Amino acid sequence: MDTDFLPYAGKLAALLASFMWSFSITLYRAHGQGLPAQTLNLYKLFVALVGFSILVTMLQFAPALGWLEHAPRFPGSWQKSGWLMASGIIGLTLGDTLFFVSIRHLGAALTAALQCLTPPLNAMIDWFYLGIPMSTIQVVGMVIVVIAVAGVVLAGASNRVGKHLSRAWVFGLLAALGSALCQAIAYAMQGQLLKNENIFACMILRIAPAFLLLAALACFTKGGRLGVGLLVSQPRKMGYLTLAACIGTLVGITLLSYAFQHADTGIVSTISTTYPIWVIPVAAFFLREYPSPWQVACTLLAIVGIALLMLPSSIWQGWLIH
Repeated sequence: MDTDFLPYAGKLAALLASFMWSFSITLYRAHGQGLPAQTLNLYKLFVALVGFSILVTMLQFAPALGWLEHAPRFPGSWQKSGWLMASGIIGLTLGDTLFFVSIRHLGAALTAALQCLTPPLNAMIDWFYLGIPMSTIQVVGMVIVVIAVAGVVLAGASNRVGKHLSRAWVFGLLAALGSALCQAIAYAMQGQLLKNENIFACMILRIAPAFLLLAALACFTKGGRLGVGLLVSQPRKMGYLTLAACIGTLVGITLLSYAFQHADTGIVSTISTTYPIWVIPVAAFFLREYPSPWQVACTLLAIVGIALLMLPSSIWQGWLIH
């Protein structure tokens, strides 16, 4: 239940986080052209690492000012810290790099729609590896999401009839699927590791090794050095990409963290995964990427499936009883 000065503040924060991600995805699509995916991800993580580090440093003084009871602290267990770092490498290094590859080849709207596969993949991981059972409603939701995403992909493929399905388009599709799987694994790990921990300190633990790995690739590979040089040579592009990183990572994750503290987890997860819907109008307005009615309908259907997966089972049980 919300206890804030503003009714439904947690739910509104989750919705705002979803909006932020739709704008950041569009900015990456518009201003990341010509840059390697690993370079985009490297710069995004650099901005996020600097931002969260400054935030945690500032919050160290918050208890003295009476703003917080305790300053942000890192997990006391080295084992937990290690697994958080591993989740960062899986989700931020590999998953986000594949996401940027997909944006380049598929566009913002289709890439975002394919990320709707993350919740059902997450549910399957919880089921098989963590022993968390799935209800009948959740299984139905998972089937709906898979069918909806298949519809979006087939619609995108049909638009290319006569243009031939290029290897780049297929590669972008595989990258989007790989990104969704990596994010699902990372989310499953975080769900167990972040309990009773400070979200900002944990984000630094996740971002730092992911950034260092990409930085090493940038330093010791020819393509990595060329990508960084290309980015640095375009200050205007760097400005837009900095804005995208701040909006999507710093603001988006902060809002999501606030939402989880002030609203039910299932409801927040459902609201925050609606960003593929908001990408459609944003990408259409700024990028002139116009999806077909079928793609819009399938994306909306995917959100319905996600709701069945993520909302508390007690809600559906109450409806079924009546």
